Amino acid sequence: GKMQERNYKIDFVKTMAIIFVIGIHVLANALYDYQIGSKSFLLTAFYRSVVASAVPLFFMCSGTLLFDKSRDISIRDIFKKYIPRVLIPLIFWASIYEVFQLYYRYTQVGVVEMESIKLALKNMIYFNHNYQLYFIYIMFLFYLFTPIVKIFINNVKTEHIRYFLLVWFALGIVLPTFLGFEVVGRFRNLTQYISMPMGYASIGYGVLGYYISQNVKNTSKYVLVFVSGLVLSMILTIGLCMYKNDVDITFWGGMSFTVAMMSYGFFGMVYSSDFKLFRSKFVAKLSNASFAIFLVHDIFLKILFFKGIQTSSFPVIIAVPTVMLIVFICSYILYLLLSKIGFVRKYLI
Repeated sequence: GKMQERNYKIDFVKTMAIIFVIGIHVLANALYDYQIGSKSFLLTAFYRSVVASAVPLFFMCSGTLLFDKSRDISIRDIFKKYIPRVLIPLIFWASIYEVFQLYYRYTQVGVVEMESIKLALKNMIYFNHNYQLYFIYIMFLFYLFTPIVKIFINNVKTEHIRYFLLVWFALGIVLPTFLGFEVVGRFRNLTQYISMPMGYASIGYGVLGYYISQNVKNTSKYVLVFVSGLVLSMILTIGLCMYKNDVDITFWGGMSFTVAMMSYGFFGMVYSSDFKLFRSKFVAKLSNASFAIFLVHDIFLKILFFKGIQTSSFPVIIAVPTVMLIVFICSYILYLLLSKIGFVRKYLI
């Protein structure tokens, strides 16, 4: 296809999404550090709610760009261009994380044990990769379906796209949100067949992103949906945790209806408004770096963890943004260094 002019709104969403990803991972264990219902717990819950839409936003960006009618993508392109662009970095960085793990074990025990090496190889073979890399398995699916989705989008009326989004929202978002609940669990025989697994539901987010980009509403509508999603995800999570006296993050899941509301709202807020910030050169640079930052950021989180630096050692209100900033800056610097090496820039980030 022809070269497209940069979509600066997508750049801004991707930049925010990668910051959100880091936020989710910084906060991953934070809830367990505080008494349920305590002030620190509530503040952590607020932060975690704000960043919850990270992964859906990436899918929405991909859909907006890939499903664009003016962009021709052949089946051949998918296998020659798109899939290698994610699979090669996956194998490379998954190995790096295994080596990192081996090194950490070595610093603890003083020897490299055969068992550890075997485990590392097993992890590579069975795709037990570093946790954040699951996103790439889903992108693989997303790319496989792209030619099919494009045929659909290129040939239907807007009402058909809306119909698809309704079906997807019911079976890929709302139903999976409640699968863990006992009442829905009783319908297991029905739900196991009709509930869409997360990987496939991500394609719905892609179509949603495309749909919003083509049918922009008034900004205030998106703000309303975003704020409602944020408040609901917070209230429902805090309520659920207090009710169970245990941490339950159902309503922060990428495929939960609360996070879907926030993703829809956030993406729409950006698409329906125009700020100088969106067009800044730095935002475009960060957007370009987002995949690399996604791949490497957990190295820095692990280093902080091994050094015993945890958010819980400091007041939540400053600890969370500070650790996020440190990890973000380190990851961006590593990206800048890596992008100086030709083949690394081309194949690995």
